[in-house]
Amino acid sequence: MENTPRIVCPVCGEVYMPSEVYIPKDFFGNPGDIIRTTSGKIDFFTGTDMDLEEEFICENCGTPLKISAKLSFNVEADSLLNFNKDYETKVEIPKKLELEETNLF
Repeated sequence: MENTPRIVCPVCGEVYMPSEVYIPKDFFGNPGDIIRTTSGKIDFFTGTDMDLEEEFICENCGTPLKISAKLSFNVEADSLLNFNKDYETKVEIPKKLELEETNLF
């Protein structure tokens, strides 16, 4: 919850969670078919695009607000999940177990 940005009314300071202002399905859009070029870039898609703009009336002071979101993604390659890279696991064969022998009679 600490990673969630807050929306603050510039007039009275009332604080809102983004889910109180934005409708998730509209915010993320609803892409249908996604058509890519041979290089993997998105050429076009059907459906609706993301809606990062929202109009909202502050529930505390009644001020009409125009809110726009700036969305970004940080992407890093995860070397643990890179299946294109060869790897090897060393396996050590355990030593043969030796049991003590005792006289049965």
